[in-house]
Amino acid sequence: MSVWQGREIRRHGRPRPGVAAFVLAAAVMAAVPPSVTLAQDPPAGPLPQYGDLIEGGGEGLLIADELIYDREARTVTASGGVEIFYRGRRLYAERLTYNEATGAVDAHGNVTLVDEAGNAVYATGLSIDGDLRDGIAEGVAARIGPQAKVAGARMKRTEGRLTVIERAVYSPCNVCEENPTPFWQIKARTVTHDLERKVIAYEDPQLEIMGTPVAWLPYFEHPDPSVKRQSGFLLPSFFSSSSLGYGASVPYHLVLAPNRDVTLTPQFLSDEWPVLGVEYRERTQTGQFRLEGTGTIADIEDGLGNTTSSDAFRGALFGDGRFALGDTATWGFDLELTTDDTFLRRYRISSDDRLASRLFAERFGDREFWSASALYFQGLRQTDKPGLTPIVLPFLEYANALDGRVLGGEITVEASALALTRTDGSDTYRLSGTVGWERRFLIDNGLVFTGFGSLRTDLYQVMEGADPLNPATDLATDTTFRVVPTVGAEVSWPLFRPGGRVDQVLEPIVQLVVSPYGTDDPGIPNEDSASFEFDETNLFAKDRFPGIDSVEPGPRINVGVRYTAFAGNIGSAEVTFGQSFRLKDAMVFTAASGLRDQSSDYVGRIALNWQDNFSLVHRFRLNRDDLSYERAEVGIRGGPDWWRSSATYVKLTGDPAVAGLTAREEFNLGTDLQIDNNWAVRGGWRRDLDASRSVEAGAGLFYADECLEVELSVRRRFTRDRDIEPSTSLNLRINLLTLG
Repeated sequence: MSVWQGREIRRHGRPRPGVAAFVLAAAVMAAVPPSVTLAQDPPAGPLPQYGDLIEGGGEGLLIADELIYDREARTVTASGGVEIFYRGRRLYAERLTYNEATGAVDAHGNVTLVDEAGNAVYATGLSIDGDLRDGIAEGVAARIGPQAKVAGARMKRTEGRLTVIERAVYSPCNVCEENPTPFWQIKARTVTHDLERKVIAYEDPQLEIMGTPVAWLPYFEHPDPSVKRQSGFLLPSFFSSSSLGYGASVPYHLVLAPNRDVTLTPQFLSDEWPVLGVEYRERTQTGQFRLEGTGTIADIEDGLGNTTSSDAFRGALFGDGRFALGDTATWGFDLELTTDDTFLRRYRISSDDRLASRLFAERFGDREFWSASALYFQGLRQTDKPGLTPIVLPFLEYANALDGRVLGGEITVEASALALTRTDGSDTYRLSGTVGWERRFLIDNGLVFTGFGSLRTDLYQVMEGADPLNPATDLATDTTFRVVPTVGAEVSWPLFRPGGRVDQVLEPIVQLVVSPYGTDDPGIPNEDSASFEFDETNLFAKDRFPGIDSVEPGPRINVGVRYTAFAGNIGSAEVTFGQSFRLKDAMVFTAASGLRDQSSDYVGRIALNWQDNFSLVHRFRLNRDDLSYERAEVGIRGGPDWWRSSATYVKLTGDPAVAGLTAREEFNLGTDLQIDNNWAVRGGWRRDLDASRSVEAGAGLFYADECLEVELSVRRRFTRDRDIEPSTSLNLRINLLTLG
């Protein structure tokens, strides 16, 4: 019998007294596995790092306080802090015996076996083969992934991949001496973890909630926590709705390939036919795409409660895709379609009242951009007329900032082409091109001077049909050519005042823009600039219309000031305020826009931020005569980390000249209360102050811990739209973590 006593060595800078290291290589002594060499003394020089030995294929490492080799019995006994590292597997024990004749390793005392995936088995005793792959143990516990735990009477591991635990209990929930019963657990005759398939399978499983049996199955399996995607049922959700009845959603996820999957989501309703949802996802060599369809069979009603279609198919199709075309170009699509106006809102899919589908290709260079697209729109409001809704095919855009400079300034080139058609209204075909110039000067006293100019040409071909903005009026077939020159200058003077606690910046700005009168031809329909709003974001815009069809005419001066204060980590304040002046009234703007008269309304924005606990944003447009609000928007958000609340107030003046732009005044309230680490309450309320009625309200109770997520929420919708009645819905979602 030979005895080796370990001596102190250092590993990763950490002293381990009484350690003998054994480098695993070709067999030097018959008592160790064929790939292990036993060194009597630590090798000269620095010892191999653990990671090198673990990843070294045929190498390994054994560490112990004492090693005894019995030549007659052909056994090696290691004791005192035994650690074995072998081909990614690790074994820890207080005492270990290796038998050369049987090739078995017997470990005793606080045994821990960790496999290549990081899963661990804990036992008082373990018998395993020399490769640390297959073995048996009594009275075991196992950790699968970072959280899942299994305990059982006996464990058997075979084929290096199957771990079978008998009379087992599975749960990711934490327990303690005061509360030894997990919130939920699965008891089974056997629990098998398959490392190759990455599944956990149960024979004769029984689900218990707080120690009470609630469900039983003859067999059940689910992916282990390391799996991102695997076929199987996803967790169901339940709800009750006063308009749809009781409902349950039971999704099934099907993995077709590593780059493709599909999710089937049947939604069963007590008062109507089921609703089926299908989502398909795929990654390709150049990109990825997603298609999501939903459909059912149901009646369609008008605003008077009359059935317009019986047992009709009602559904929607959504999707998106993005694909590379070389290094700088992409193509893709966005898809939003539905069979009728109210399907999305009635079946709680989306609250959108306008859908847009797009097919496009685009390229971004260092200073160049081009795109080609086709667009299809679908209006879902009761006042929308499908025949007047346009189809855009094609829509071509090009922009380039040239490398060379002219008179010290930058030259930009923009061009676009558009074909817009309707089934009932007029059709429009447009070509447009713009050349722009801009140069900025910094004067010694801090003044910033910017000069700019542009020349735009537009060619329109309008085909006879109803005016989309005024369907009662027909537009005649006509060709129009328009030239729009614009020149201007802007002067700003940023003044900086440092302070001990507050740094301040005050920047007055004056801008002069000159364009000719008479650029708005009555034969050109306003397709892209009808939705317009004067606010602080376009106070200094060279042309405040968002599109090309309408042009802001005549000379105008825009005057404003920006003020910013920074108080270190305490907070900040920002103020923008200004007004626009022109030589004569601009009839191209509506009377309610605030821009038609020689002096515009006042526009501005105030923003206050106090650390991370409070913020206030106030955007406004004030009547130039009496300073009354034409537009007001106030948003407040704040509170401690455990209780965040927000409130938003919006007041808009209606514009009879713009379809759909009606007066609006509403209030929104939201709150998020984190009661403790597990419990939270969230709620929201939206009220129409113009109509003195609530629009919708909802609240939810949320619970989350290491093994469970529960959401219980209630939502009330107060509005009515054709077959969408005011309704109340109650939703319940329970997620037993690690089960899928």
